[in-house]
Amino acid sequence: AGPGGYLTYCEIMGVEIDAVEAERVVQAYRRSKPAVTRYWRALKHIERTGEQVLPSGRRMVYPDMDGETFQRPKPFAPKGVDTRSRYWHGLFCENAVQATARDITLAHHAVLIASKYPVVLMVHDEIVCCVPEDEAQSCLTDMIRIMRTPPEWAEDLPLDAEGNIADNYGECK
Repeated sequence: AGPGGYLTYCEIMGVEIDAVEAERVVQAYRRSKPAVTRYWRALKHIERTGEQVLPSGRRMVYPDMDGETFQRPKPFAPKGVDTRSRYWHGLFCENAVQATARDITLAHHAVLIASKYPVVLMVHDEIVCCVPEDEAQSCLTDMIRIMRTPPEWAEDLPLDAEGNIADNYGECK
């Protein structure tokens, strides 16, 4: 977030700061995270091309960019409602991180797990299987091993995973 966004966030969270302090905090963060700010700058090409290629090779498209906004698909928006959204480097970064996590968990790990065990539910970065009780521990061990192994297109990515065994999804939390 920029100073204005950070100030708004603090207000929402009930933290009292002024614009000068918001600017100081944002600049301190940016100085302490040079790799993050380099990545933001690397994302500037999206403003010209309207698309981003993810490490998996999948393309994310930002249609009809005009220098400040893009046409954001909102399938449940009422007719006539403006569905344009402002964009900034943080949005592109967040979208890339979330989409890459999806590609790893749902398009890679879930497919591998489903080849051995019945996948019954996926929620964000969670994969849920339903197996007989006597297979539960070996299933969990395999799932954790699989989810700690990055796909070939991200072989240096450090991944970790954890899991639980329970009679129902609610008890796993």
